[in-house]
Amino acid sequence: MARGDNSMVVEITISQQAENGSRYQKQVRLNSVNKRAMDLLGHLNVVLFVPEDVNLVPGSPSLRRRYLDVMLCQIDPHYCRTLAGYNQVVTQRNALLRDLGERGGDPAQLAFWNERLVEHGTHLITRRREAIAALDELAQAIHSRLTDGSERLRLRYVPSVDLGEQEGLAMAGIQAAYQAQLQSLRQRETAAGMTLAGPHRDEMRFMIDDVDAGVYGSRGQQRTAVLALKLAEVELMHHETGDYPVLLLDDVLSELDAHRRRLLLQRVDDGQQQAIITVTDLQALPPAFLEGCRLWRVEMGRLAEAS
Repeated sequence: MARGDNSMVVEITISQQAENGSRYQKQVRLNSVNKRAMDLLGHLNVVLFVPEDVNLVPGSPSLRRRYLDVMLCQIDPHYCRTLAGYNQVVTQRNALLRDLGERGGDPAQLAFWNERLVEHGTHLITRRREAIAALDELAQAIHSRLTDGSERLRLRYVPSVDLGEQEGLAMAGIQAAYQAQLQSLRQRETAAGMTLAGPHRDEMRFMIDDVDAGVYGSRGQQRTAVLALKLAEVELMHHETGDYPVLLLDDVLSELDAHRRRLLLQRVDDGQQQAIITVTDLQALPPAFLEGCRLWRVEMGRLAEAS
């Protein structure tokens, strides 16, 4: 792969470790050097679109948090490190809360972990708020084209930390609000044995014409909203990194009507990025589009170039 004036070779090998096929081992190499999978973050940016992604809209908040984290970790290594640190703090703080609830003790012991929680959490909240605002603007325009302007999509960030009505609150204000909320939740958290406020409980909602699409949207509306989100993600990654990500479309064309399929393929066919598309029927792709593609066929688990 090439990024700017630099080129690198990324190798990912999956090998079978048991005769019955129940165990597999993954090996990652970057320029012939063994690496961890997370070491690829920032080197090979990818936007993946699979049929199951429609569940991002009506599914659990954890799905949407994971989506945000995967996207942001690709474009912001500091976010990824902060997220790892935050998760460790939550684990340690939860253990202390359980201990205080079961054995008692001085609640002042929470002060250290509260500081760490607020420090890491405020950065995550700020970065997520910025990313969702950018995705919202990009997805609105894309969604308008997908629906011929008949509907309006908005992406709304709903942090679990109560920031009041001040959406543009600066980091110092977020820290103060977070600290105050932790103080007010001390008894409930001690009784529950878990941290009840922070980015690990954040939410992102899809609003179509000011109605929550996760609750009231049709399957078609949810699918279109996710398509707009994924294409907005491509544009955001390009803006943040200067390079277009690899776009992976795994059997999604069969899920789209002719109009949305045409708009998606036009985006893929603009020549600005690499895309890998899987289909079960080549007739799903227009002949003119196929002329610019390199075709591979998978049969019985083996990959071969199509003739």
